[in-house]
Amino acid sequence: MRLGDENRASLETIQNTVFNSSSGHTATLGSLASVEQLPPQNEIRRENLQRLVVVTGRLEGSDLGSAMARVRQTVEGLHLPASVRVEYGGTYEEQQKSFHRPSAGAAAGAGAGLWRAAGRVPQLSRAHRHS
Repeated sequence: MRLGDENRASLETIQNTVFNSSSGHTATLGSLASVEQLPPQNEIRRENLQRLVVVTGRLEGSDLGSAMARVRQTVEGLHLPASVRVEYGGTYEEQQKSFHRPSAGAAAGAGAGLWRAAGRVPQLSRAHRHS
């Protein structure tokens, strides 16, 4: 999101920018987030020849699943151009990888099932006894 020029005149005006929620509540940006001025960006970060902008956040009073659902809904509501790619990383990315990776226990269980099946097939049963 980019604020209008009148809201970016100073750090104080940025902090005092008022946001309205869908439930009718209002809050200033300064009450919702820590706003600090950083030195100018001297380098443009790129990954795979594409400009990279990293946005981070901390969870407070929410679980990862609920927070990610709200983040995804908010990002979808931004109607970003097709040239912008959004990737979710950090703890969420690691969690998703672990859900899609077969666990060592599942692999061991599958292996035990194969050995049990081998006892019922004569050729494999003999090979197993000789090894």
